[in-house]
Amino acid sequence: MTELNSNTATILDTRCYDCTNKPALTQGLCHTCYERMRRRAVASGRWESVRVSMDASLDHIETLRDMGYSIGLIAHLAGIEERTVGRMLRAENAQIELETEERLLAVPTITLWELWKTTKHSHRMPSEPASRRIRALASDGWIYSQIGEKLGWETTQVARLAVRPSALVLSGTTRAIDAVFRDPEFAIPTNRVRRDILMRKWPTAFEWDNIDTPNPEDVRLANKRAARRVERILEERRAEKRVRG
Repeated sequence: MTELNSNTATILDTRCYDCTNKPALTQGLCHTCYERMRRRAVASGRWESVRVSMDASLDHIETLRDMGYSIGLIAHLAGIEERTVGRMLRAENAQIELETEERLLAVPTITLWELWKTTKHSHRMPSEPASRRIRALASDGWIYSQIGEKLGWETTQVARLAVRPSALVLSGTTRAIDAVFRDPEFAIPTNRVRRDILMRKWPTAFEWDNIDTPNPEDVRLANKRAARRVERILEERRAEKRVRG
């Protein structure tokens, strides 16, 4: 799993010292409390706006967009308006407020494969973390209808995500599937795995070192373990058939 850097920890772990309910983004305050403080300072004539070049912020935004972040997601994580990021990208302003730069640079460079674990904001992300969990449950003997009942989905929806997943899903979908994946009810393999599922050679949870990895080598290792397990099961079934005559 990607380790969270200090900027990430600031965004995700530190709480506003005023309301204590929301993440602190600037000067120890959440967006709402900071804006309230800023408006009071402006009204009293005590506010001094410091403006800086937006080059560093644009470089960071470009890095995030190359990682698949949308403008809306970047703005949400920075606690600023989406139109502010849009204006920056259109180079309407040569400078931005220091506060805006600080918020943008504090957005962590976590891959979308991992970001869904650290924010409840809905965003599109690769489908693999979701589909791998469905496949792992199926490979442990859980049938699509059982998984679907827990998710509140139709069986066909579960099957489609396992067999023919789209490239992207919403992060909320991955979180819902992960909750089922971690449910103690599904922790122990159950039914005899159907042959059609077995022949797909999908890795179980225990065959992944990291089920959320995009690393091809890690994927190959998990697939290799799954192939060995499947061959062992098939041999056992062939032996059973021979005994039955």
